Amino acid sequence: DGQHLERVMTVDQVGPGTFYQDYATGRTYIGVDPARRLVEMSKLADAISSNAAGVKLRRLRFQRFASGGQAGAVVLSGTDVEVSFCRFTENHAIGLHLTNAHRSWIHHNVFHRNGQLGMGHHRSHNTVVEDNMFSENNTDKFWRADWESGGFKATYSDGTVCRRNTAHNNEG
Repeated sequence: DGQHLERVMTVDQVGPGTFYQDYATGRTYIGVDPARRLVEMSKLADAISSNAAGVKLRRLRFQRFASGGQAGAVVLSGTDVEVSFCRFTENHAIGLHLTNAHRSWIHHNVFHRNGQLGMGHHRSHNTVVEDNMFSENNTDKFWRADWESGGFKATYSDGTVCRRNTAHNNEG
């Protein structure tokens, strides 16, 4: 019914607002009776993964992808990348992940309620991140596992410019 459920590590911990996946049996247990409810689960890890030059993503929504921890629903590694007026929401880990990208322009996007980070930026150079909204990220509480979490994180990068972004209610 549009409510995010928190994963627990054993079937005995399942209660209201939680779920457990038993990979050995292929079963999922949820803490409420699913009758007359909308239950959605993601399987696809990413929407786009590209190392091509000149990628431009505009006015797209990337929602509810099952990316693994420290991985993005969208992963871009090329040169002269532009991501604008997109919405990254309710993805399991990271909404947008730039890794080994060069001369990127990330502007006027919304990063909202992603499980770990709104946006990750790793080993990328000369990126402009401007006029974006980062809100309520880290819904899956990744910080408990000593991983990064929250709105935005850049590592091993240079020439990164962040300006006129708004961040609120991110945990981490």
